[in-house]
Amino acid sequence: MAYNSTIGHFTAGQDFKALTEKSFTATAGQTSYSIPEGYQIGYTYVWLNGILLSQPDITATDGNTITFPQPLSAGDEVRIISFKAFGTVGVSDISGLSDRLSDVDAVNRNYVSNPNANQSTAGWSTYADAAAALPVDGTGGSAAISFSRSTASPLRGAAEFVITKDGVSRQGQGVSTDFTIDRSDLAQVLTISFDYEVLSGTYTSGDLAVYIIQDPNGTPVVVQPVGHSIQSVGIGYPARFSATFQTAYNVTSYRLCVHVASTSALNYSLGLDNVRVGPQSIVRGAPITDWQSFTPTGSWTTNATYTGRWRRVGDKMEVEWQVATSGAPNSTALTLNIPSGYAIDTAKLLDTVSGEQPLGRGSALDTGVAYYPNLLCRYSSATTIDLLVDYQGSGGNVVYTAATPLTQSAPFTFGAGDKVWASVTIPVLGWSSAVTMSTDSDQRVVAARYVSGPTQALPASVATLVNTPTKSFDTHSAFNTATNLFTVPVAGIYRVTGRVGFTAAPAAVLIMAVYKNGATGDTMSGVTSASGEQFRLFGSILVECKAGDTLGVQAFSGVATTINTADNSWIDFERLSGPSTIAASESVTARYSTAAGQSIPNGTATIVNFGTKDFDSHGMVTTGASWSAKVPASGKYLVTATVTWTPADYNPNKIFYLQIFKDGVSHSVSPIFTDVATATVYPGGTITTLVDCVAGTSIDIRAYQDNGAATTLYSFATSNYVSIHRVGN
Repeated sequence: MAYNSTIGHFTAGQDFKALTEKSFTATAGQTSYSIPEGYQIGYTYVWLNGILLSQPDITATDGNTITFPQPLSAGDEVRIISFKAFGTVGVSDISGLSDRLSDVDAVNRNYVSNPNANQSTAGWSTYADAAAALPVDGTGGSAAISFSRSTASPLRGAAEFVITKDGVSRQGQGVSTDFTIDRSDLAQVLTISFDYEVLSGTYTSGDLAVYIIQDPNGTPVVVQPVGHSIQSVGIGYPARFSATFQTAYNVTSYRLCVHVASTSALNYSLGLDNVRVGPQSIVRGAPITDWQSFTPTGSWTTNATYTGRWRRVGDKMEVEWQVATSGAPNSTALTLNIPSGYAIDTAKLLDTVSGEQPLGRGSALDTGVAYYPNLLCRYSSATTIDLLVDYQGSGGNVVYTAATPLTQSAPFTFGAGDKVWASVTIPVLGWSSAVTMSTDSDQRVVAARYVSGPTQALPASVATLVNTPTKSFDTHSAFNTATNLFTVPVAGIYRVTGRVGFTAAPAAVLIMAVYKNGATGDTMSGVTSASGEQFRLFGSILVECKAGDTLGVQAFSGVATTINTADNSWIDFERLSGPSTIAASESVTARYSTAAGQSIPNGTATIVNFGTKDFDSHGMVTTGASWSAKVPASGKYLVTATVTWTPADYNPNKIFYLQIFKDGVSHSVSPIFTDVATATVYPGGTITTLVDCVAGTSIDIRAYQDNGAATTLYSFATSNYVSIHRVGN
């Protein structure tokens, strides 16, 4: 029997030829490779840089030499599996062949027959469907767009595909390739991916989109993948497209379309490479997270201070406690609670009788007297552990008994300065030892800055997008100076920062706010100006976005005025990136706000209770009168806070400001607001700074005013908020 590369299975009644495998690194311009042992024509497989080449990409017709129609590049890696052209051998000679081919197929399965243009554009065709945002069937017609290959600085390998559109609307046209899936992928989610770059012209996000035609030669059905829009990037910047779709339970034939979806009359060209349609790559692994601080509780409620930390390792939690006493604790055996919200998975314990199974060890310090290293930590309940004191038995053996728990008086009488430490490893209910890891996290830097141009008129009481036509930088060409909108190219959390300067104007409320998807969002900064004064607004805010969302910055004035170009107004957009492989949330972010109208006493820097959570990735914030955020991991944290006092005619020459406190010590102070007008004003402050933290560092925000009496904060959440984000190590 023999394996036929065309029909894809072993055929009985033929002599099988012995397997040979060759690998080599190409030299620049190499066009052929000879196999001294020879090969069986029609039974040869060639991989170029890990991608299986189709028959149009190679010539293997003489039994000895394999020819590549296009010269290879220096450093190209080529692997060849073929069959010797002599002798009839036994079945043992093909041992491992099917495994080898299956392994390669399972890891690199790609239903696109020509994914990279290394040799030609064979298998792809342009089409011209009816002018619409969606294709009809992705075939036929006479297209004006062109589809070619280029060897000039390709994204991968020897060449890349190039889609070129002229300066006329070509909506409804595109390029497509057919593919057939295996039955094992029926009713499954498949991934579409490719590398791409904008080569020239003016390309806007969504000008091209990716669609699937199900059953293209029967009853075509258009399928819109999740993430189908191809986003804009700066010219020459490599980018990655990725989308998913689900196949039908009974259809194996499909067509992949790259479709001109917009009516843009601007010319552009895009390079595409490494096109893949195949099963999703799912990586599983044991999650190991960073240590996270928490405030434990326990049965000692008098003269006892608890601190602790924990981390996840697979399906288990490692927990460490410290209990420090400042005097005699209350009279009871010490029990310790695990972090709130979790429970011990008793099904994974060998013994679920309370007080029997050991889970870890501990120690105790009688300050200035003795150290007790042999405490035993036991299972007590689904959320608590207790400790036993060692007992010196006969013959020097150490034993533990239920009669000797650690109490306020055993193994010694606890008092000021004494401590207990405990450490356990416990299985946690609902946790698995392996989780799905992210392998497709997009780490591209997304950032843009634009500055003001000519003086901009601002109508009275109309929120207006700030005009910033001059580009400082824009990694993805995502900001449109005609609309003053930034189109989000990659999903994530974005920081929007702005500074807007106003010319002298009558007394007025001045506000700067974020603008998302056509709607005014949260206030970034606000003030009430006095007549004839010039003001600048500065603020920053975190916004959660998906690809395709639009962002801008709006300015508002209670009276007509102008944005002063000489004052250098500017806007920044920045995506906060995370790591490439994620087992637990490594991006540490939190945002809280308050609409409670908190009273701020006169002359005292007072902690602001931002009591409403928008998001908190690691549960770092404790709300209440002692509001604080304890960071779960070391690093540089960007802290931004804004507060606004209730509008009133405050006493003249009084000050209002914000402070960031780190571990109880003032770290940074906001610009000071001083009321100099005899009119209703909105005192407030905004502060943004980096804080260098270690795990467990406490951050809080404090407001100060000296108006002469207690004043209250404005009862709007959009005017009082704080955000915290780890931006680096």
